[in-house]
Amino acid sequence: DLGLGNVIDTHDKVLNIKEYFSYYLLYIHDPTYKTGDRYIPLATVSLDGTEYEYTGKEIKPQIRVNYGEIPLTEGEDYTVSVDNNVDAGKGSVTVEGKGIYKKTKSVEFTIKAIDINNVDIAPVKDQIHTGNEIEPQITLRYNGKKLSKGEDCTVTFKNNVSVGKAQIVITGKKNFTGSKTIDF
Repeated sequence: DLGLGNVIDTHDKVLNIKEYFSYYLLYIHDPTYKTGDRYIPLATVSLDGTEYEYTGKEIKPQIRVNYGEIPLTEGEDYTVSVDNNVDAGKGSVTVEGKGIYKKTKSVEFTIKAIDINNVDIAPVKDQIHTGNEIEPQITLRYNGKKLSKGEDCTVTFKNNVSVGKAQIVITGKKNFTGSKTIDF
């Protein structure tokens, strides 16, 4: 009786029955298989996190790869590539086997957009009434990088014709989320 709790020892790796059948299917469908080969899709690929905040720079998760109880070594047993790792959204780490380790395995992670309220906004000076719409220039920065109006955010104005308080509404786009209102 081979219940799901039973294990089979193969290539120094202990597999549960479900993993064993996955391994077996890889073996019988891969004409390049050689005795002693090990499949990276059966390895455990762990990241140091699953969510990261947008920084404007490449996100490079720290990874750990184990084949059963055996820790693998980057550069010797596998190589790593990271894709879609700058902008907010889904990124991925792909581990490609080397030597006796064959095939690839990918793991996804998320880059979260930054709340526009965490962006540095240069103060807006009081404006002189002209009878026309007044739209003062504003400067926004995140991590020292100047944000691009239209690409990183939208900027709209309210109550900016008559004397009194007017508002600038900044709404995040792409790598930024939320909105912020500034009076002038």
